[in-house]
Amino acid sequence: MQKKYKKKKLKRIINNNCGKMEEGFIISDKVRMAVFLEIASGEKSITRIVKKHHLIEHVAKNALEELKKHGLIEDKEGLKLTNYGMKIYGKLKGKDIIK
Repeated sequence: MQKKYKKKKLKRIINNNCGKMEEGFIISDKVRMAVFLEIASGEKSITRIVKKHHLIEHVAKNALEELKKHGLIEDKEGLKLTNYGMKIYGKLKGKDIIK
């Protein structure tokens, strides 16, 4: 009985902290944050993001790949946030970290 309780408690702790890790992951890098915010606002092209923010293309593409690996962005019919990405975006916006 005690092992089941510990597993449930551990899952709850992990679920509560996962969003915080992703928030830090996004805001800790200005290129990653620019790419994330542009896609959140509806931009579907990494090329336009690169031009708008005067970024180095391969750096922006690396940031995009990292965001994809973390399950925050998907590339279906253009770039867009996943459900998880929208949840993290909402948390960042709610904490006034982004405008």
